[in-house]
Amino acid sequence: MAMTLAAATARLTRDINSSEDQIAKAVAAVGETVNALSLAQIDVPGAPKAEAHGAMLRLLSAQRKIAAAQSEMLRAHHQLSKIGETMTGEEPWCPSDPLTSARIDGESVAA
Repeated sequence: MAMTLAAATARLTRDINSSEDQIAKAVAAVGETVNALSLAQIDVPGAPKAEAHGAMLRLLSAQRKIAAAQSEMLRAHHQLSKIGETMTGEEPWCPSDPLTSARIDGESVAA
């Protein structure tokens, strides 16, 4: 069964917003790990500072790469919005909470 434009729009809206949220959570999770490592370096006597610093640099590199992925996701979101505008003739609309709201025939509805 072929996907309709309405179904594709709904699925992409849900999935792109979910992906953006997951990436943001990954950025935050790495930040929490960096924070824990920083505190451990201060609070744990005899902690190997040079080795911990190396791990810190790797964590920060990972966080930077995840943030770059977040930028790419936002660019993709923008491109998909433009495609939607071209396909439907309507201005793009993104729900504040894609899991609990939607737009059908130009009207906002609760999911």
